[in-house]
Amino acid sequence: MTGEIQRLDLTSPLFWAVVAAAVMLMTPIVDLRLRQWIWAIVNCGAILVLLGPAELVGAVVLVVLVHATARSLGRAGSARPVFPCALLGVVALMLIHKLDPPQWAWPAGLKPVLVALAFSYVALRAVELLRAVHEKRHVSPTLHSTLNYLVPFHMLAAGPIQAFDAFATQPVPAPASRRDTIMALERIAQGLFK
Repeated sequence: MTGEIQRLDLTSPLFWAVVAAAVMLMTPIVDLRLRQWIWAIVNCGAILVLLGPAELVGAVVLVVLVHATARSLGRAGSARPVFPCALLGVVALMLIHKLDPPQWAWPAGLKPVLVALAFSYVALRAVELLRAVHEKRHVSPTLHSTLNYLVPFHMLAAGPIQAFDAFATQPVPAPASRRDTIMALERIAQGLFK
């Protein structure tokens, strides 16, 4: 990146090429666990292609930190201060990102990464995930589930903020047939045309 702040552009042909590639890659996969790992790889690949390597590294670091915190919260007898400290850290980074005080010097390249990753959106999802694990409503998610929940490339630009409960319990759709896939792509194309 050349100093400019990269943003995810839903109107870019590259974005839609990545979506089409993701659909074609995911359609034939039947095994649930393999599908979740492939989706995590697709999310990472999409961030790399659409936003750049610095943003991918930022996303991975954030996911690993949230995952490690969730695992710590999920352990029996885990220390109580973990949740408030993690919550405070995420909220503080989000406030600094949003307020952007001019007297504060950002570490090299951090601001563009936070903007490109739609950090406010990701931060709210991180807080929701940590809260769900802290309240023992869910066990600590796997690394690929954490990545798929926090940084799904197709939602970074527009959301929605989905509760972790809804994410964790959503049914995984059966693999689509070729006919279903073509009909879905045709419907998207018609919607874009309209």
